[in-house]
Order: sequence, then structure tokens, then C-alpha cells
Amino acid sequence: MPRVEVDTDHLMVDLARMYDNGSEMVVSEVFGNAVDVSATKLDVTLGSDSEGKYVKFVNNGPPMSKEEFVNYNTLARSSKQFGEGLGWAGIGAKLYLGIWQDSKIITTSSDGITTTSTELYFKEKQLFWDYIQSSEKFQGTSYKAYLTEEDYAVLETKLEEIIQKLFNSAMLNGMKVTVNGKTINPWSPSVIKTIDCVLKIGKINLSYKVWITDSDIPSERCNIEYHVSGKCIVIKKPKNLLSGVKTEYKKRFYVIVDAKCISDQLKTNKHNFKPGIFTTDVEPGIEKELYRILKERNWLDDPTKTKTLHNKFSKVMQQLLKKNFPEMKLISFLGKDGGDGTQLGPGKKIPRLTNTSRNRKPVVTPGKPRKSRRKGGFLFTTTIKPIDNRQGWIDVGSNQIVINLGHRVAGPPMKTRDGRHYHTLRIIATQVGKFVSRNGKISVEEAFDRVDQMFDDMSGSDIYDFKTPQNSDKLDGEGNTNE
Repeated sequence: MPRVEVDTDHLMVDLARMYDNGSEMVVSEVFGNAVDVSATKLDVTLGSDSEGKYVKFVNNGPPMSKEEFVNYNTLARSSKQFGEGLGWAGIGAKLYLGIWQDSKIITTSSDGITTTSTELYFKEKQLFWDYIQSSEKFQGTSYKAYLTEEDYAVLETKLEEIIQKLFNSAMLNGMKVTVNGKTINPWSPSVIKTIDCVLKIGKINLSYKVWITDSDIPSERCNIEYHVSGKCIVIKKPKNLLSGVKTEYKKRFYVIVDAKCISDQLKTNKHNFKPGIFTTDVEPGIEKELYRILKERNWLDDPTKTKTLHNKFSKVMQQLLKKNFPEMKLISFLGKDGGDGTQLGPGKKIPRLTNTSRNRKPVVTPGKPRKSRRKGGFLFTTTIKPIDNRQGWIDVGSNQIVINLGHRVAGPPMKTRDGRHYHTLRIIATQVGKFVSRNGKISVEEAFDRVDQMFDDMSGSDIYDFKTPQNSDKLDGEGNTNE
């Protein structure tokens, strides 16, 4: 029975495409290996020799055994267990050859007495490795990869930035890093308080730390960062939550989540988590916890405060509601006639000064037409309330339909114009349909039919046309006040 052949050339190229760029991939994978072996020191060198320009990493972790060397040089084989660290896939350290097949990767491991060294390379579109001689004597493992001119230039200017971005936590936890002899210090702001907490999700205990700073920190650091074994996996900016934070505190905190307990959910490139528990439970749970902490510090604006939408979209929505739900054309959602602004006022009571005036009721003369104190039409507002499970509701007292941007499902659709419009339309239409059907004005089935009609009408409008590419743009410039 013939074995399935593997096109190693194409396989390596395809695997390398998991990463955005080759230079960052090399740093990420080699640092990850150092963290996995509990190295406390990592020296990085950018240099050149007769073979070309290279980057070299030397860690002081335990050296590899002969068996580990064989596993290391075998594609998709690893001595590490899935879910216990970063380097379980057995492909990362080799992947630069999928970016540039003229490269070669030299790996050396030594205990100070015995040294083992191998060379990994492509030849005639096949991947090979050989043992090579090395006179190096040190304690640990080194990794040397020859780079393209472009990738070398990137590391010359951005290596320190990449290290701080991906492995700042590892350095904060004690790993010493140098680049060409220069010590790289972790980013660490001046803090007035750190809050250590645990988020419980079923049997999972997720540790996280909130850093409260005494001054503003860079905008790119005002995030929730999810780390595994000292590596930053995901950076999330809680945009909806930030919009509810008082201006003076918007850049005064950031969060680090130790996500090692869900490392079995990592994607192969270790730059994100698989859809599932992370998106459904972890991410919204952390944002809810952060909301609670900021609320306790009185850093949030009034949670009942809403921001009214005054833009083209809201005007179209008002028209669609009047068309599809004429039962709600009256000013009050409660069914009270607010009038059209032309009803008569109460007038004045003018008693007639006669001898019999005591026995007569005062004559009421008509007053001038008065305008209603309430504005006609419908108001759509947004609020930020992560702890409220409702996506939206009707505030009958203020004649407003409220969209809760703090709800966990609001984040993804708010990132694009179409997404924001769809999410807003869905909440408004369903809330109105639910309201009028509950009050017996129309049946539930008819309410659903009218909601469908609203979606159909909106899809044909000039502000919601999926055929228009620019609809992926944000709503900036439309006069949306809740940005």
C-alpha cells in the first residue's frame, strides 16, 4: 500500500502564511521556546558573516538531549505537550525556511562540556538536517537563522519594540534580555495600585491583574492583554467600555490576564485563541470584571447616561418605524396621544362680574394653540452597561429606544459600518415589535413580519448597501455622537 507523499516545499510555505511577517515570527517562536524551558536569560545578536545576515538567540535553559534534538529537527514533532506551553506544534522554529528557502537554521545545545549542533536547510525543494561540528561551550541552547535583507532591516529598527510587545510579561517576571549587548527593559508604568483577581468560569480559574497608574499611559497600552507563559497572545481594546470611562481616567489603567489555563485553545500560530470559550465566556467575563472595578473607583460616567444618535441612519430608522409600525406614530410609546402640536390650550377662567356670578360657573374662553412639549418622532440612544444582560430596551418615560453597547455581543458588529447598522436595526426593530405585540396592537407573527420588512427596506437604502465596498468603513463623518 503506497504511502501518502508530502510536498514539503508547499507545506512549509503554507504553514508560514499563518504569520503576518517573517521577522516577528522568528522572534515569537524562539522566545516562546526559551520561555517553555524556563530560561532566565536570553541574548539576541544581529550580525553578518560570510553566509549572510542573521539573528541569533542564546538562552540559558536546560540543553537538549539527543532524543530532543531528533524531535526538534522532525517536522510537526515535539517533546512538549499540547496545552502546557507555547512550543507544542513542532513547526515554529523551522518555519522561516518556508519564507526564504535560501536560509538555513543552525541550532546548538551545550551543557558547558558537550556540544551538539545541527543545520536545517532546503535542497532541491526538500527539507534536510545534518549534525555539524561546533566549538561553542556554554550552558543552554542557541538558535541562528539567516534572514532576507528586508526581514533583517525590520529587526534592526523594531526588534526591541517586538520584544516588548510580545514578551513584556516574561521580562517583568524575571527574564533578562539583551540585544547586541544592550539590556532591554520591560515596559512598566508608575502605578498607585495593582489589583489581583480571579475570574471563575466553570472549573477554570483565570487570574488577571489590573494596573492602576498615577499618570496617563500610551494609548497603545490601554488594553486588556491575554498572556500565556509570558507571551502576549491577544490584545483587546475595550472600546465600548472606554467610552464610558471619565475622560481623566481613560489612560490610567491596563489589564494583564494569565490565560495559560486555556492554552489548549491556542491557534497554531499562538497569536489568537480558537472561537469558543474565549469569545463566549473569557473575554466578556473579563470586561464585566473590569467594569465592576472601575465603577467601584468611581471612574465611570453615570451608567444611566445615554447618547442620542443624530445622523442620517437614525433619520432613516425613524421613517422606517413610522412606515412599518404605524401603531407607534403617536408620540408616546404608552399609546397616549401627544398630539400634533395644534391642540388647544386650557385657556383662562374669566368669571362674569354680575349679581348672580356666585351661582354661575366661570366661562372658559379658548386659549391659543400650544405646541406639545414633547418632540415628535423617535429617539435612539446608546448606553454602556456591561452588567445589564439586555441588548436594548424601550424607555417609555423618555420616549427612547436604548441600545446597550456594553453588552458582550455588541463589540464585533460595532467595528464596521454595516455591522453597526445591522446591530442597531436589529435591536430597534425587535424591541418595537416586542412592545407593540405585547400591548395587543398586533400579533406576534405580524410583528415578526414587519421586522423582516424593515430589514428589507433598510437593505435597499443608500446607507446600507452591501454592494458598496466603503460600507466596511467606520461611521466617522456621519455625525454619530456615540463614537
